[in-house]
Amino acid sequence: MDIQGAEARAIQGMPLLLQENKNLEVFTEFWPFGLKVSGFEPEEYLNLLTNHHFKLYHINSQEKEIEPVNVSKILQTYTPEKKNHTNLLCVKNLSENHLGRAPLYASED
Repeated sequence: MDIQGAEARAIQGMPLLLQENKNLEVFTEFWPFGLKVSGFEPEEYLNLLTNHHFKLYHINSQEKEIEPVNVSKILQTYTPEKKNHTNLLCVKNLSENHLGRAPLYASED
């Protein structure tokens, strides 16, 4: 989901979908500057995700890794002032074994 800062509005608009589906994976951009312009605090967006029982993972495209991340660390790294952004994998009920096979970096040998 990359909708230029409106990601929080999208999550707010799908409470029933998020409640009824226990195994979800959402790829989303995290762009604090865009979120602020859309009227949301970056922390508010991350809290929306975690309140819906998503675990957050940083998609590190340079290292080709998906790594767990906590809210405070991501808020320190990505700020409205820096105007930087990243991508997150948000997961409900995903085992660590499955995470290693995430579609983004899976090998199709």
